Amino acid sequence: MALMFIFLIPTALFAAFTYFEFFRYLWSGPEPGRVLLPKYVEWWMVVLLPLVFLSSFDLPEKNNCCTDSAVFAPGDRAGIYTLIFCCIAAYVYSTFRRRIAPPIPELLVNTLLLIGAGLNVFLSIHMYAVELGSAFCVLGTVPILLLFWMRLHRNQRAVLEELRTNERARPAHNLLHSVFRNQATATAALLLLALPLTLLFTLILYLLGQEPDTLSRAFSETYKHGFSRLDHECANVDCGGHYLCSVAALGHPRLVRPLRYGWRRGGRIICNRQLLVSNAFEELVAERAPSLHRAVRRRYDRVGSLIHRHYGIFRVRLVSDAVYLLMKPLEWSFLFVLYCCDHAPERRIARQYREQR
Repeated sequence: MALMFIFLIPTALFAAFTYFEFFRYLWSGPEPGRVLLPKYVEWWMVVLLPLVFLSSFDLPEKNNCCTDSAVFAPGDRAGIYTLIFCCIAAYVYSTFRRRIAPPIPELLVNTLLLIGAGLNVFLSIHMYAVELGSAFCVLGTVPILLLFWMRLHRNQRAVLEELRTNERARPAHNLLHSVFRNQATATAALLLLALPLTLLFTLILYLLGQEPDTLSRAFSETYKHGFSRLDHECANVDCGGHYLCSVAALGHPRLVRPLRYGWRRGGRIICNRQLLVSNAFEELVAERAPSLHRAVRRRYDRVGSLIHRHYGIFRVRLVSDAVYLLMKPLEWSFLFVLYCCDHAPERRIARQYREQR
């Protein structure tokens, strides 16, 4: 988590640079020879940030009602990932090249830039519904959208400039001139080209074994996001399960000392000594004083519901470390009671959260 905070600091700074450059661009337009937004800022936002996002936040192998669900449907990731990488490649190529490409490749590059901008619009809507989604949009998808738009506009201007300075070009018969003769025509033409290009891309994916609607399913076959249509499957699912000790086990490993994975209500959780001791104590109380256990359980479940609603905060390892330290006196008290009342306390502790087969 410390590394994530270190990564977020330059991301926030570069996002601010991007907003500043966008408004300057709108006010004064592109200025030849004057680069206010360094290339490393563009590559950080357009290349590194999406890679970190896909590798760190889209990890679940399946949709889960009770944890952070997948951003893209696990069975349809291949297609959307490939399209994202193609759009990134078009952007990187546009920043490296020194002159425009031949007509067909040039149209392909600019169409991919337009598709990339559209993907960020959809992803912004998709992510805005989740916790911290607004921060994700402000720092990620919106700056990337603006970068794609500015790069597309620069490409269009570069095409027009080269056509105007090339005395051998015949505008009446030149494909690029027909498309890029003005901003409105260029945008309309690229929008028309984006549809067949996307259909061709989908056809290729279908030939490679993907579903025909794999790109739309990547957004829709998920839980709890903007375009998710499977939320009804979570309507009667009892999640709960996010309690103080299980939150504490998510802290820095050197402090909380995780021992193994465990299973609770069909989901995998991290178990440390504190969590196992606490659950063993609860089991003992449930056996010896069931009425007391039910009363305490009802009140503690309210704490679990509160934590579950704000679980994003408790996933910060420093917060989990603090919870772990605050729970330490209770852990020692639970352990004392176990050793006073149970003939085999360590056996009871060891069997907690074992998978039920």
